[in-house]
Amino acid sequence: MISPVGHVPSMKKFKAAGFFEAGMYEYDGYYAYIHLKEAQKLLHSEDSVTGIEIRLTDIYDADKIGRKIIADLGESYQTRDWMEKNHNFFSALRLEKTAMFVIMSLIVLVAA
Repeated sequence: MISPVGHVPSMKKFKAAGFFEAGMYEYDGYYAYIHLKEAQKLLHSEDSVTGIEIRLTDIYDADKIGRKIIADLGESYQTRDWMEKNHNFFSALRLEKTAMFVIMSLIVLVAA
């Protein structure tokens, strides 16, 4: 909906039936699960979906499968694999690994 002050988001109250904590802020802070028909009404997109998630037997095939999906469906679709979705987490792990290397090197240097 457009108003004189700009775009007004669609809003609807839902009753929470339960809570799920993944333990990762990216999931816990952004995702809510609702019935597909209710989501379609809320987004004014009857009989369509805005995205899907698939589970693979080999998680390291995600990039290859994503490229195949784009090749089959066309460039108007986009894919994101688990490594892209968790980029911030992996960056933090790399930073922690580097910091631990520096700290351990200093400890060894001082002890020598």
